[in-house]
Amino acid sequence: MQPLNSSIDKAKHFFIESGILGPVNFKYSHDMIRKTSTIHIDETLKNQIRKTSLGMRSRAFRENNSLNSFDDTLINLQNEIYNIRDSLVNGETKIILLRTEIGKLKEALQAIMKALDSSDELMTKIKDSTPNLCLFCQPNSYKKFAEFQSF
Repeated sequence: MQPLNSSIDKAKHFFIESGILGPVNFKYSHDMIRKTSTIHIDETLKNQIRKTSLGMRSRAFRENNSLNSFDDTLINLQNEIYNIRDSLVNGETKIILLRTEIGKLKEALQAIMKALDSSDELMTKIKDSTPNLCLFCQPNSYKKFAEFQSF
């Protein structure tokens, strides 16, 4: 029975010393490690832990960097998709505007062609109805006279 009591007393003493039971008397966290750890006694264990922790740090750093690079890539791709969608929407509206402008221009061109055809018909009717007009009164001569004055 005595060994059980002594192990319980040792455990209580350990918990009190480490600050788990009772007030914490440590200014820094490394004070607790110094009092409770056996690393400072065994030099090979200390070196082994240092090597392992250094190896783990580089692995954790690499994994973190790769995750960050994947996150950055994902964000960049999402931004690119957003920009492409925006340009598609703008392009579609421009296409619609251009189609309406083309329709208006077609209508105007057809009206001009119709007016030109009707004016040609009018000119031939006038020409045929009055064959005895002088040179200046004939419709075609007016065009030649205007060309002559433009020089």
